Amino acid sequence: QACGRIMIASASGAIPEVMDGQGHLVPEGDATALADTLRDLLTRGQFGDPAAAASARKLRSIGRQAEILDTYLHEAA
Repeated sequence: QACGRIMIASASGAIPEVMDGQGHLVPEGDATALADTLRDLLTRGQFGDPAAAASARKLRSIGRQAEILDTYLHEAA
C-alpha cells in the first residue's frame, strides 16, 4: 500500500515479495501490459483502495510510529 493508493510495479527482482500481494504486477519491460493495467484501473476508477487508505492512515499516526520505532529499538538491543 502506498499512501492509500493501488501500486503498479514491474514483476522483477524482489519487487513481488516487497509488494506482498498488494497492487498489480506487470511483466518487466512489457509496456502493453502496463498500459492495459492503467487503462483498466482508470476505466473502473479504482486507483483509490479503501483498505490501503485505512492502513496508510493507521501507519501515519504518531502512536503507531512510536510503536514501530520501539519495536525496532528493542530488536536492535
